[in-house]
Amino acid sequence: MKLILGLKARVTIVGTNRSVEAIIINTIGANIKQLRKIHNLNQTDFANKIGVSQGSLSDLEFGKSKPAIETVISICSVFRCSYEWFFTGREHSNIGDLNNTISELVQVIKELSHSEQHELLTVATPT
Repeated sequence: MKLILGLKARVTIVGTNRSVEAIIINTIGANIKQLRKIHNLNQTDFANKIGVSQGSLSDLEFGKSKPAIETVISICSVFRCSYEWFFTGREHSNIGDLNNTISELVQVIKELSHSEQHELLTVATPT
């Protein structure tokens, strides 16, 4: 038996192809949940955007089911993520870097005075 370090430091014992499949399904579920949270959506709203029920989305996020190819295409199209990121959590456009950048921006904005925040909002809002 081999130990494989899974997403978020979960350790899974791999002895069969079924175990490998479970790791992949759990990774996909975690990626779907991460994408949903990045877009600040609850399960119902995310599910509506991709054309599945909230229950189906929940099953996907918890690794209880595999996504249909139509669901994969819908998620990647609607939320503009690559198939590579969807299946592995990795890609060259670095969605993780985007999260870090957003976090840094939020921290900088929190440190601004109320009037500076208002001025930034005025400049950043499209006309």
